[in-house]
Amino acid sequence: MPVIKSFKNSDQLLLDGYRYRRDKLAWRCVTNGCKGRASYDKGIYTTYQDPICRAPDPDEIEKVLYNYEIKKNAQQSHDPPRLIIQNARLKISLDAAINIPQYIASQRSIQRVRRGKDIPTEPKTFADIIIPLNYQVAPTLFEQMYAVHGSIHGKKLPLLYSLLPNKDQKTYEDLFGIVAQHAQRKPNYITIDFEKAAENAFNVIYPQCKILGCFFHFKKCIWKHICLRITFKKQISGQRK
Repeated sequence: MPVIKSFKNSDQLLLDGYRYRRDKLAWRCVTNGCKGRASYDKGIYTTYQDPICRAPDPDEIEKVLYNYEIKKNAQQSHDPPRLIIQNARLKISLDAAINIPQYIASQRSIQRVRRGKDIPTEPKTFADIIIPLNYQVAPTLFEQMYAVHGSIHGKKLPLLYSLLPNKDQKTYEDLFGIVAQHAQRKPNYITIDFEKAAENAFNVIYPQCKILGCFFHFKKCIWKHICLRITFKKQISGQRK
């Protein structure tokens, strides 16, 4: 099984549809809070504690491999971006192809890698202003990057990105209040990821709006509960023996 480098240049193991980071002598699932573990013994990688965060996702693994190939070849060769992207795309399946970044995004990734030292540093205070091309994750000064999407001519498109210092209800109320000031039309419904603080904030700013749950996050929640029940039954069975 392949071992690749993450965006922070740390080893990551790709095994059975999951990603693991090195944890002492073992590998652990990259999802925070997940107890999934894999080990290496005599040249073989094996899973000895099943992940509970979600179902295996081979397409996500292919996407990670694609991004890794892009970064590695950008560092190790002088090939033009078009050739690097084309060669990386030839290695992925048709099912995974819909999940990989668009050509322009991949091209910008190559440019960022090759700029090297020109990449701006992390801001230390709110007085520092930094506007990079895009964020892979929120900088350390913030806790999360919150995105708002909308439907335009039948297509779901990102309309707003906000770097938030926390996940408190008051912070969400401030954000949605600013959106309400600049958006003339009020939404008929809003789809969220079951975060209670965000739901409460929406009810304050848009009391007449219907709130729906995201099906993707609902599936993740169901899968996690199924795995927890299986783990609990195994523990009970082991105690009875």
